Amino acid sequence: MRVESLAPFAHQDFHHLNSSQAMCFNLFFPLFNDDQRGIPRLTTALGFSDGAIENVAFEFVPDSIESTNFDFFIRFRSQRRVYFELKLSERSFGSAQNDRNHNLKFEGIYEKKVADRFPARILQRRPISEELPGDAEHLAHRLQHA
Repeated sequence: MRVESLAPFAHQDFHHLNSSQAMCFNLFFPLFNDDQRGIPRLTTALGFSDGAIENVAFEFVPDSIESTNFDFFIRFRSQRRVYFELKLSERSFGSAQNDRNHNLKFEGIYEKKVADRFPARILQRRPISEELPGDAEHLAHRLQHA
């Protein structure tokens, strides 16, 4: 089993008792002991029986353009992937503004990934009238040259 980014990229409040990132590290890191059996035991307890684990990672970013990171990640040799997003004291996963920057990101990244999984009416958004902020132009350039 290969471990990617074992040391997490600690956020500014990692030391705080309400840090879900610190909780994740404290929850999963003890499973990396000398016999390397902790993570397979976890996956078995969660009901995954895909066999050997290929790699695990803290603060895993599956898509560098989209740039969402998951607290912990496991990939089996079978290519099954298990993503963990832990919440300790947060009340939600967050939301996005209905602005051009976020709509551009939706159109350039998410819509293509989910278009065949949802009816078109679910993917419709409200029109917006603001000018493109500089960040959206930068994202558009990144998407065109990815």
